[in-house]
Amino acid sequence: MRQTGLYALRVAGTPLPVGLLVTDEDFPELNTADELIQPLIYLTTSAERRALLDAQVPKRAVDEFWLKVAGGNQTQARQLIRTYYGRVAAANQLFTAHKAGWMTDRGMLYIVLGAPKPFIGQLVKSTGCTGAPRTAAPRIRSGTNPVPLPPNTMNWCAGRSMKCCGMPPLSNGEKE
Repeated sequence: MRQTGLYALRVAGTPLPVGLLVTDEDFPELNTADELIQPLIYLTTSAERRALLDAQVPKRAVDEFWLKVAGGNQTQARQLIRTYYGRVAAANQLFTAHKAGWMTDRGMLYIVLGAPKPFIGQLVKSTGCTGAPRTAAPRIRSGTNPVPLPPNTMNWCAGRSMKCCGMPPLSNGEKE
């Protein structure tokens, strides 16, 4: 098989197909300018992303984006690039199923928040909370629930809510 994608293979005598993921030789790394731009969806506006994609030299535009984010500091820009795209590659390795790992809800959380702290327990449903309680910053509760996908794969979707970790509503009538 030379074409990348998710294939369903039926094995004689088994009731369910087996999933086979075929990737290019560089997986999970990103090498082309387009591959570097796509995961920036979590950091850029639509207009910024369109400008990156439409640039005459997209790779240079990506470098300039990171320099701008780092306030012109090249050392910091390099570190941000290593960290961000390292997380993208890790998300691809950990969460790729029917689409690239960075595109999944778990991949998004991994890229934006970093690797979770280890925990012991059965992963049937997990919840977490970001943001400081009772501050002006929004609090976001995220949870994951398994959603079965053919062929014989599992995907997890993040449920997003402004209510955080079972905290009571604000007492002065403010909306969350």
